[in-house]
Amino acid sequence: MSTSTTADSIAEDQRPKRPRIGLSGQVIIGLVLGISAGLFFGESAAVVQPLGSIFIALLQMTVIPYIVVSLIAAIGRLSMDRIKLLAVKGGGLILIFWGLILVVVALIPLGYPDWESASFYSTSLLEEPTPTDFLALYIPANPFAALSDGTIPAIVLFCIAMGLATSLLRGKAMLVDFLDELSHALMLIAQFVAKLAPIGVFALTATAAGTMGVEEFGRVQVYIVTYIAMALLLSLWVVPGLVSALTPIGFKDTLVTTRDALVTAFATGSLLIVLPLLAESTKEILERAGVSREESSSVVDVVTPINFNIPNLGKLIALSFVLFAGWFAGNPVPLSQYPEFLASGLFSFFGEVVIALPFLLDLMNVPADMFNLFVAVDVFTGRFGTLLAGVHTVALSILITAAVAGVLKVRWRRLGVFITGSAALGIGTLLLINLIFSTLVENRYTKDDAILSMTFKEAPWPRTRVDSDASEPAPRPEDPASPGQSALDRITERDALRACYVGGLLPQSYVNSAGSLVGYDIELMHALAADLDVRLDLIPIERERFADLLDDGYCDLIATGLTITPERARRATFSVPYLTDGLGVVISDAQRKAFSSMAALRERDDLRIAVLSGLSLYEHHIKRGAPMAEIVRLDSLDDFFTKDGNEPADALVTLAMIGSAYTLLHPSYSLVVPKPAIRVPIALALRKGDTLMKDYVDNWLLLKQQSGELDALYDYWVQGQAVKNGKPRWSIARDVLGWMD
Repeated sequence: MSTSTTADSIAEDQRPKRPRIGLSGQVIIGLVLGISAGLFFGESAAVVQPLGSIFIALLQMTVIPYIVVSLIAAIGRLSMDRIKLLAVKGGGLILIFWGLILVVVALIPLGYPDWESASFYSTSLLEEPTPTDFLALYIPANPFAALSDGTIPAIVLFCIAMGLATSLLRGKAMLVDFLDELSHALMLIAQFVAKLAPIGVFALTATAAGTMGVEEFGRVQVYIVTYIAMALLLSLWVVPGLVSALTPIGFKDTLVTTRDALVTAFATGSLLIVLPLLAESTKEILERAGVSREESSSVVDVVTPINFNIPNLGKLIALSFVLFAGWFAGNPVPLSQYPEFLASGLFSFFGEVVIALPFLLDLMNVPADMFNLFVAVDVFTGRFGTLLAGVHTVALSILITAAVAGVLKVRWRRLGVFITGSAALGIGTLLLINLIFSTLVENRYTKDDAILSMTFKEAPWPRTRVDSDASEPAPRPEDPASPGQSALDRITERDALRACYVGGLLPQSYVNSAGSLVGYDIELMHALAADLDVRLDLIPIERERFADLLDDGYCDLIATGLTITPERARRATFSVPYLTDGLGVVISDAQRKAFSSMAALRERDDLRIAVLSGLSLYEHHIKRGAPMAEIVRLDSLDDFFTKDGNEPADALVTLAMIGSAYTLLHPSYSLVVPKPAIRVPIALALRKGDTLMKDYVDNWLLLKQQSGELDALYDYWVQGQAVKNGKPRWSIARDVLGWMD
């Protein structure tokens, strides 16, 4: 029995064991399965999004505690003499590398093609930019508040101060050992969470692949290609070249000797697990260059772990995602904000990317949900960042050791040639990428089709009659208005609501590509007629005649919301405002910066600003903001874009939500809301003195506001939720197999 059992055990031991798939392989499988699920199920794949959100939250859970304990321990274990020596010798080199990568990040947008882009309206355009409180951002007056709020720059500064103070303590060994143990415990938690990466990556990529349109995917390619190109250029040319230019170490030695460690880092996506291998390889390189093992160890064993805890090139190149996210969303980060962005990014990346990037996206007013796209894409691009981080760690250790050992020599001529050639190569690469995407990659603009194909959010009122030809007036009502009679009584008697609208005003009232009259205000009228339980007659009118048509009973109300002005208030009664918008300026993309503030316009005497005729309030604000500008009055907004029969104008002043909608049709134009924003109320116009009708409409609008229906319509029509919730994105299950409706 025992002999048989032993034989069976031996036989089992001799059987070939199936190779286990490592974590990196599982992540790649999760990535592939996620993309496949997204393509197969389409938008239905978004059901797994909560799993991705949980994974991100778990990743972030240990980050700030790990920053605190590891950074304090790394600095605290050093003697003050060693800190001073390394600071003097290595500080300059660290700054050089930081400067290098920040310049590269700033240049990466050169690779982004000039594709047509526009975005739906956002109320953030009306908000005053919040000035950055650099004191609160960088000085931790209350370290606990900084920890609670996740203010990374202040946390890092506090940890550096604590590390320096710890290094001065006589009995610091016990404290440093304790912090090391805490760091190890946090790393164990992080490693456990990392084991969930295949599930998290699957959920994130499935959601992204299932909800991302074809146009958006084309744009993501731009980030992937520019990121990889710059990461490889830095890893395989620039960083090793700097070592060769400043030390007697050959160009290939840096890469060949560290090849195994670098390949492992790239395959696993983890720099941490190869730090010992990198340190040993670096010592071998230095030993061949004449630096003793003892001397190199005293520096390399300190620099290698420290460089893991401070922003290295592999981490900092991810800053380019913020610039990409702005370009992707049609709201690029302006050059004037680059200094603030790069400085904040450098300090923020003392922590983990998963904490720093959401902070920076918010700081630069870029949609925060772009971070989910970064997490999905970084599964692939992040490996190239890890490779760059490994090369940077080796190069920094070599250069600092060479500086301490006295073998670092600056050969200015050779260095100058190398820097010039590298700069030309980098810029040329980015411009080539730009050219390839601009000429060879098709990127069809679809936002104009999107807004013109919008239809009603809710089912339209079936008892509706639409007259869409303003040139042929609708029959006059058989019950003309009599003095003292309310429109509400006439509506009840005739069993019909005559709602007059101004056509061609996106997103309020316009004809879509299917020939239907739609828009925010039109759908609002369908809801009003449904609540009144009467037929809805939608009648087009000329905007300037609205008051006269209300007075004689041709219109019961004006369906298209109008700006309340003193002149209009004398001629008609207005409901309570159901919208508050701001005045915006539509200009060509090239002039966007020039119209960013009212102060910049006051001194210009060459401006021609267009406005719809009859809007004296708008003209008043134009004269206040740009007193020397010439006003060009238009009969239609389309005249500004076609300029048929009109003198050219530099800009068009209109409601911001209308201007934003028209930039979707004409993506070569942009909407700017000069600061401070001029806010204006929008309401429904009623016959002068009709208090009964006004009371009814006011209370009806109040009920719609309290129920959230007005906000839902606003999100749908003005902010573009219809595009996201409209026609389902293509999927194999729906469009090929026909499994879903």
